[in-house]
Amino acid sequence: MARRPANNNGEVTFCGSIMGRSDRAEQVKFISALLMIAEADDLRAAGDAAGAAGLNRLAIRQCPPSSERGDFQLLLGDMLFEQGDAVAAAVECRNALDAGCHHLNEAWRRLGFALAAQGDDDGAREALLAALAAGEDAAFAAQALTIVDLAQHGLAAALRRAEPDPAHAGAQAEYRCRLALLRADLQRLAGNRAAALTDLELAAETAREEGLDAELALWFAVLDRQFGRAALRPEIAAAFADRPDHWATRAWEILGGTGTRDDLVRHLATLAATLQAENLAVFDRYAGMLALAAGDNEAARRYFAAARTVPHTRWCADYHLAGLDLQQLDKATTP
Repeated sequence: MARRPANNNGEVTFCGSIMGRSDRAEQVKFISALLMIAEADDLRAAGDAAGAAGLNRLAIRQCPPSSERGDFQLLLGDMLFEQGDAVAAAVECRNALDAGCHHLNEAWRRLGFALAAQGDDDGAREALLAALAAGEDAAFAAQALTIVDLAQHGLAAALRRAEPDPAHAGAQAEYRCRLALLRADLQRLAGNRAAALTDLELAAETAREEGLDAELALWFAVLDRQFGRAALRPEIAAAFADRPDHWATRAWEILGGTGTRDDLVRHLATLAATLQAENLAVFDRYAGMLALAAGDNEAARRYFAAARTVPHTRWCADYHLAGLDLQQLDKATTP
């Protein structure tokens, strides 16, 4: 399962425990299913999402009941979610859990995303807490739970969930950095500039442990610009320079006036439907923030509204943060 730093830390592997069984027919079926999964991976990489999902379903039917079959169901759930079918994705994640797949935290996490995308915040929270109990990265889980709390209970609840915790000390630097950036955004909306700037510096300190990927660099750059920092931090500039063809690097260029939103849409066209919608929501929210900072309230309003046009992106922070920005903008401009 491909790693997606913005949203998960995928780690599905196949152990092949079926090969230890005495039933030769089951072993043959499993090998056949494994070959189908490998072919499905090739189709997915080539952009044939429907073909990959169809072949994965065949592999699941071919594979004997086992943890490996659960792994295949988890892969299918991931594919379906990327295609924008959160309902079917949730079904496959539950199937994977019932089958006892090898990475329960992965299955619970993906189930949480799929339920959040449907607006089932209670179910999403339950699944994400189960993911944490099953070994999910503590900072990653805190970020995901903060988004659910923001969606269901608002800004104050989200800030409480996002507070630093000793349990985060052992979390991956990437996820601690991401959580600090999310706190900075929440503090911005709460009007607490000092706390937001403190979180930005914490994010910078954390980023220096492992560097930034382009997506985190984009978030960081926009928040810095929102708070009046004109020059890019060296670590942000380095992340963009390292990935000149990444969508986030292109988005930063467009936000700076080199290109248009339509250029970004074309740049994202080869990605899965969910990734296209998610990345455009991110871009639109950032464009709204920069327009707001420049005093262009009407442009900001248009961009924030655009970030909320695809309900499937309710599992992303940007959908809900843009909604809060809209509320505050409307309140500030209402006579």
